[in-house]
Amino acid sequence: MEGLNLSRTYNNKNTKPLIIDTYPSFIEFWDRVKDLPIDTQIEAWHNEYMSQWPELLEKQITEYKNDGLDWKVIAKERIFPLIPEYVDKFKRARDNLLEVASYVYEYASKVFDIDFEVVFVIYVGIGLGAGWATTYDSKPACLFGLENIAELNWSDKETLAALAAHELGHLIHIKWRESLGLSRGSGSLWNLYEEGLAMRFEHIIMGRETWHEQKGQNEWLEWCNKNKSGLASEFLKRVDNDETVKDFFGTWYNIQGYTQCGYFIGHELIKEMEQDYSIKEISVLPLHEIERLLRKMLSKLAQC
Repeated sequence: MEGLNLSRTYNNKNTKPLIIDTYPSFIEFWDRVKDLPIDTQIEAWHNEYMSQWPELLEKQITEYKNDGLDWKVIAKERIFPLIPEYVDKFKRARDNLLEVASYVYEYASKVFDIDFEVVFVIYVGIGLGAGWATTYDSKPACLFGLENIAELNWSDKETLAALAAHELGHLIHIKWRESLGLSRGSGSLWNLYEEGLAMRFEHIIMGRETWHEQKGQNEWLEWCNKNKSGLASEFLKRVDNDETVKDFFGTWYNIQGYTQCGYFIGHELIKEMEQDYSIKEISVLPLHEIERLLRKMLSKLAQC
């Protein structure tokens, strides 16, 4: 598989991604408030910087509200104390995103025949992810949170290209289901399925198994491979007991010290499905079939 080459362009589509770059406004804001108390900085982030993009602001606040969390507490405890350390990383990540975003979109368009406009939004947020596949201004969108990118040391071009490919994979998956009138699912098994699919899209676009999640985690892939039976067993147990699986996904949670292990398990299950289905067929399976297959494969993997 050829895969993405960041040294060439893929001018196969007239439509280019729309990039909304909020970084210049962030720097103007930060220069004004960097020596002020954190509470003042947070209020200014809300009222002066992020209020320029009200939909982006509302998405972040609503996401925390839906999880029963106070966004101001998260911002005060987890985000703003680290911004002085991360400002230089913000610039590097932003500059590299501006360079690789179009390459990734154009190559993904070539591979998967993307026929819809995508919005890329670069911003400094309050910890809701390095990448976030969603909508913006009623269009499919990939949001890139510089605060999480800096925290994870994902500022280099290759890692950001892989991240962009992953988020685009989510959008392609959504569009394929929508084109057939199929709804998105919910819950732990759906999360495992859609993140596993996004990993496969990422690897297909990049032309290799990039595993951007392992950066900064020594021997992450080796550990996941060695412990995949136990990971599958634990995931299935939590599903059956209606327990949270957040330890398998978010970068602020972990399983035995390793974060984002759910992406690995999901990927392994999708690879297994590909023995019988194409990637597009997997993407448009009925919800009941997705659950049946994942339960069956998790049980099998847990017994290995």
